[in-house]
Amino acid sequence: MIATRLANARAEIEHWREYDYVVVNEDLDRAYAAVKAIVTAERLRRDRRPGLFDFVSGLLSEKTA
Repeated sequence: MIATRLANARAEIEHWREYDYVVVNEDLDRAYAAVKAIVTAERLRRDRRPGLFDFVSGLLSEKTA
């Protein structure tokens, strides 16, 4: 079981260039903070904000009026 997990980890590491984020777990607190930051950033992505286009359009139309 351990050998399988290590082989899987090696396969994942070999593809590190394909990942958007890389978290190296050398320090648990820092790794945890990094993962929290990634989750926060992903939740704030423009394409994950329903209604944002209309909201911004409304702001811009008020400014020009």
